[in-house]
Amino acid sequence: MKNIPILSTLTHYYGVFRRHVGNRLIVLFALILAGGLTEGLGFTLFIPLLGVEGGAAADNTPTRFVRAAFACLGIELSLAPLLILLVGTFLLKGGFVLAQAVFKARLQTNLERDLRLRFLDRYAFMSYRFYASTNQGHLNNIITTEIGRALSGLNNYVNLIINLVYISIYVGLSMTINAPLTLGVVAACLVAALFLKRVTRLLEKVSRDVSRTNSEVQSLLIQFISQFKYLKATGSFPALLRHLHARIEENRRHSLRSAVLPEFTASAVEPLAVLCLAGLLWYYVGYQGKAMGEVLVVLVFFHRAFMRIFESQNVWQRFSAYIGGITVVDESARALDANREVGGAAQAHALEREIALRGVSFAYGDKPVLQDVTLSIPRNASIGIVGPSGAGKTTLFDLLTGLLAPDKGSVTLDGADYRDIDPVSLRRLFGYVTQDPVAFNDTIADNIAFWACEPGDSSCMERVREAARKAHCLDFIEQAEHGFDTFLGDRGIRLSGGQRQRLSIAREIFKNPSIMIFDEATSALDSEAEAVVQASIREMAGTMTTVIIAHRLSSVRSCDRIYVLDAGRVVEEGSFEQLRDIPGGRFAQMCEAQGL
Repeated sequence: MKNIPILSTLTHYYGVFRRHVGNRLIVLFALILAGGLTEGLGFTLFIPLLGVEGGAAADNTPTRFVRAAFACLGIELSLAPLLILLVGTFLLKGGFVLAQAVFKARLQTNLERDLRLRFLDRYAFMSYRFYASTNQGHLNNIITTEIGRALSGLNNYVNLIINLVYISIYVGLSMTINAPLTLGVVAACLVAALFLKRVTRLLEKVSRDVSRTNSEVQSLLIQFISQFKYLKATGSFPALLRHLHARIEENRRHSLRSAVLPEFTASAVEPLAVLCLAGLLWYYVGYQGKAMGEVLVVLVFFHRAFMRIFESQNVWQRFSAYIGGITVVDESARALDANREVGGAAQAHALEREIALRGVSFAYGDKPVLQDVTLSIPRNASIGIVGPSGAGKTTLFDLLTGLLAPDKGSVTLDGADYRDIDPVSLRRLFGYVTQDPVAFNDTIADNIAFWACEPGDSSCMERVREAARKAHCLDFIEQAEHGFDTFLGDRGIRLSGGQRQRLSIAREIFKNPSIMIFDEATSALDSEAEAVVQASIREMAGTMTTVIIAHRLSSVRSCDRIYVLDAGRVVEEGSFEQLRDIPGGRFAQMCEAQGL
C-alpha cells in the first residue's frame, strides 16, 4: 500500500531529527501524549458533570465510563467529586503542558548550540580537498542561516505532532459520542487538505529556492568584503553590485512567497471553524432536538478540534517552508562526515632527522600537478623551492603539511609515513607564512599569541614580546597608539603589508614550530620591507628548519639546498651557486631573467 505523503514525510523527518537529538525526541512525544490524554479526559468530564447538574444523565460512552469508575471507587456520582476530578485533571494537564514547553525549549536551544559546535568541528576536520571543491558561501550559510531555518523546521514539526496527537484524541473521543458526525467532519477536513496539497508542494520548492539563494548571496558577500581593496581600487564595485543585487532580489522574491503562501490558509481558519460549528448547532438542536447542555459540550469539543485541524494545515505549510533548511543541514552533515580527514594514530612530537618525499605524484582529476618528486628536508636545514607559476610549488606545500595525500609515492617524517601519523599533531610542527598575511581583527598581542595569553600572564606576554623582537616588529608596535593592545581592524588594515608580514612571522615564532614554511612571503613587498623579512628568516638559520617557496630568487640565495620545479617535476637541485653556474640550466635562466 502506498504511503500517505504526510505520514511518510513525518516518518522521514522523524529519522532526520532523531539522528541529531536522539531519544530526547521520544521523551518530548511522551509528554505531548500525556498532555493530550489529560485534556481529552478533562473534556469528557463535562458531559456527566452537566448531566448531574441538569438532573438528566446522558447515555453515552464517556458518561458510562465515569459512572463505572465512581462506582468502583465507592464514590457517589455528584457535583462536588466531579468538580474536584475536573480541576485535578486540568491541573495535571497544565503540568504536562508546562513540562512539554520547558523540555521543548531546552531541546531546541541545546540542539542549536550542538549543531553549531558540531559543524565547526566538521569544518576544522574536513579534508582540504573537499574544502577546496566546496563553495565557502555555502559553508558560511549553514552556520549563519540554515541551522536557524532547520530549528524553525523542528519547532513546526513538533507543533504538528502536538496537533496531530490532540486531534487523534479529540476524534477518538468524538467517535464515542457521535460516530457518524465525527466521520463526516473528518471527511470534510480531508477534502480541504486535498485543496491545500498543491500549496504545500509549492512551499517545499520555494523553501529549497530560499536555501539556494541564501548560499549564493553569502558567497558573494564574502567575496565583496574579502576583495574590498581590489574592488575599490579598480572601480569594480558596480559590476559586482549589479550581480549581487540580482541575487538578493531573487532571494527576496522566494522569501516573500515563502512568507505569504502559509497565510492563505491561516486567514481561512476562523471562518471555516465558525461555519462548521453553526452547522453542528443546527444539526443537534434544530434537526435532532438535543438538549442545549450536551450540544454545548460537543460544540466546545469540536471547536477545539477544528482549530487544531486547520492550524495543522498552517503548521504543515510552515514546516514545508523550512524543509530546505532541514535538508541542507542534514545533507551537509552527511557530506562533511563522509569527507572527514583521516589519519593514523601515531603522534608527531618533533622533527628529529628529515622530512622526505619519495616518488611523489599528485593530480587534480585528470590534470597531473606533481610527477615523481623526490626530495629531502633535513632538520635545521634551509631549503628553497623555486619554479615558474604552475610548476606545483603550492601543491608541494600542501603535501608537506599533510593537507593533501599523494596519489603515488610517500611523504615521511623521520621515516614514519604521513598516513600513519595523526594529522593534527603533524601540523603543530609547522609554522606557515603566506604571501597574503593572516591578520585577525583583534589586538596585536592576540594576533601573535593566538589568544594563548590569559589577562595578567606576564610570562606569556614576555614570550609575545620576544617573538615580536625576533620578527623585527617592536619598532612599529611600540609606536602604535596602545602598543600590544592596539586593535588591527579587519584583515590588519591598519598595518602596512610589510608590517602584517612581520606580525605573521612573530605569530609563527611564538608557536616555536619545528619547521617554518615561507610561501612567497616576500613577493608582494617592496625592497625595504623584503630586506627586513629576509633578515628575520636568516636569523632562524641553523636553529629551525626553514622551507622557502619563492618565485623571486633573491629569497633563496642563502638556502642550503634549492629544488627547481618545472611542470611538476624536480628538474635541478643544489646550492644557489651550483645551480646558477649550470650552463643553460633552468635555474641559470631564471637568474638571468631576474638580473642575478
